[in-house]
Amino acid sequence: MNANPAVADRPPAERAPARGPARRVARLAVLAVAVVLVCLPLEPWSILVPGISPLVALSLVLATAAFPVFAVPGLALALLAAARHRWFCHWVCPTGCCADGASWLGRRCRRRPGWVPVLGPALALTVLAGACLGYPVLLWLDPLALLSAAVGVFHVRQGIEWSWGAWGLICILAVSFWWPHTWCTRLCPLGGLQDVLNAAAQCLRMLARRLGPRRAAPARPRPAAVVWRRSFLGGLVGLAWGTCLARWNPPRTPVLRPPGAAAEEWFSSLCLRCGNCARACPAGIIQADTGETGIGGLLAPLLTFDTDYCRESCVQCTLVCPSGALSPIALPAKMQAVIGVPEVDMDLCLLGAVRECANCRNRCPYEAIRFVFDEQLYTLTPCVDLQRCNGCGACQVACPTQPRKAIVVRPMPQVGDHRARPPHDQIQL
Repeated sequence: MNANPAVADRPPAERAPARGPARRVARLAVLAVAVVLVCLPLEPWSILVPGISPLVALSLVLATAAFPVFAVPGLALALLAAARHRWFCHWVCPTGCCADGASWLGRRCRRRPGWVPVLGPALALTVLAGACLGYPVLLWLDPLALLSAAVGVFHVRQGIEWSWGAWGLICILAVSFWWPHTWCTRLCPLGGLQDVLNAAAQCLRMLARRLGPRRAAPARPRPAAVVWRRSFLGGLVGLAWGTCLARWNPPRTPVLRPPGAAAEEWFSSLCLRCGNCARACPAGIIQADTGETGIGGLLAPLLTFDTDYCRESCVQCTLVCPSGALSPIALPAKMQAVIGVPEVDMDLCLLGAVRECANCRNRCPYEAIRFVFDEQLYTLTPCVDLQRCNGCGACQVACPTQPRKAIVVRPMPQVGDHRARPPHDQIQL
């Protein structure tokens, strides 16, 4: 009989960590490949780092009611995890490889697993239940998303805010060191999802044997009851959370999102905070939200046109999003992915002071700005053709006024699931 109650109450699959040289080599290889994909400019292949997560793939399919191609690897691994318990953890998970290293150090320092409630299945069902309503809450806790954000933090041109992933990974390593293997076996939502999938597969096999022809079969262990109890509670929490967000979600402060962004009421929930878009952006204009849209949008990507603009020849950020927060778009369709609308303060504009300036018009890559004579102000004023402009921010970057820009790109209002254009083809700024 095991004298340690903290270990004795664990299911058999939890008591023994992944062992064997083949498994260690496989996970070390996956970890090396993940680091290479995150650190090197290998877009869109960096999408595979968080994209192979079964939790991300299932959440994406449920939240968007679609079947994107880049969710196929994660769904395939989910089916494999249902057939082989914790196969993903034992052979693939690069974050688990790091956590096992911390656990090994903890055992060398005579640390022992403490009693921690099994929360992984509940967290996984919270995410999936919310995803059914379009709000996969807590999806950013996915360990592969944390690893992607942590490894890629040094390759983001702007914004130390992306270091959240590094802190999340440090917390995982600290928990694994202090209580060896506790994160992987009891707290990880990805591991909890595999427990739920395997338990569901066991139930289906037991039902098939009961309904099929009676024949002698070896007894098999029943699915762990703790998986179903806490998963049920987690599912209720996810449904309640998603319902509250769907019905009583307060309006957020409008902000500029990258092209191809989902509707604002969904964007913050779908975003993994993995940092792929910020690393892929050649202009370095994608930064992390530090509270502009409230706590719900914290650390989600937004655009700032302080140093550069959204280049007309680039759609890299849309190609590396693994969750559907940014939809892949082609260059011809980028014009329809409106980011915002430029507005000008004629009190700051050099034209309002009867000085010569045409920077905004000359720098516009879409030739969307022209000058018209304002009889009231008795001066030239900029006018924007909204059929040409997509709010790329080139005019704001080119504006010479300091410290405040005379021309600033403001967020577009949204109608339904799409960013809406104003009703007029042209607006005078």
